[in-house]
Amino acid sequence: MFDGGWLQLDGEVPHTRVIVARHPAPAAGKRVSVGKCIGAWVYEVFITTLPIDGFLVEDVLDLYHGRGAFEAVLADEDVEEDPDRWCSYTECGQELWQIACQWVWNRLCCKNARGNRWV
Repeated sequence: MFDGGWLQLDGEVPHTRVIVARHPAPAAGKRVSVGKCIGAWVYEVFITTLPIDGFLVEDVLDLYHGRGAFEAVLADEDVEEDPDRWCSYTECGQELWQIACQWVWNRLCCKNARGNRWV
């Protein structure tokens, strides 16, 4: 892993930290789904605004990979229920559609259903 330091961008964009991770490329014939394969290595670029003094490179990548594991569950929902279609002309109506789709998917398809907390 390599911490590339800070990338100064124009405007009101906060300081951006660039991290590059490298791991061996898979066996010949296997597809690389994430990153860029160059020679015998696969490189992945991560961009964050987390401060260097509070988050080591490993911490940033742990946060990223933890988020990615949860997104696989959300991807299953998307495939099974297709909640991304627009069925309302208002933002609150679309939000209701998303919640209803999640609720139906949880009730019909999942044994370990996630719940909605109504505030």
